[in-house]
Parts: sequence; structure tokens; C-alpha cells
Amino acid sequence: MDNAAPKQGIECRYLTQQMVMSYLSVSRTTLFRWIKADKIPYIQGPFGYRFDKEEIDEWMKSNHMSSSEKPVFVKF
Repeated sequence: MDNAAPKQGIECRYLTQQMVMSYLSVSRTTLFRWIKADKIPYIQGPFGYRFDKEEIDEWMKSNHMSSSEKPVFVKF
């Protein structure tokens, strides 16, 4: 399971499933639906799925998702 959190002060380029779900505010079901449909950039290897943060940011900016699929960000 991907429970490893980055050390404080260290920026991670490659996000785990848990990290990208939190970053995008989406459920595991939504994330895997996007992966299965090749709607989100990811890397798959023997370590599982990883997500390049720069690619995720660019993907969000380029509006690859329809408006109904975009995550809703809540500011606290």
C-alpha cells in the first residue's frame, strides 16, 4: 500500500495513488476510471501507478477533462 509520505520540505515529482487522489480531490474510483480510459497521464511499473506532478498540472491546465469530470477544489 502507498502510505509513504514525503519528508517535510522535500518536493515529490512523482505522486502515489493516494497523493494524486488528495491533490485532485477525487475518489479512488474516479482515479481508476480515468486510468482505465487513459484520461490521466500515469506511469505503470512493478511499483504500481505513479503520476508525474508536472504532467498532472499540465493536464489540468489543458482541460483534458470535461467540465462535469473536473474535480471541485475547496479552499479552507
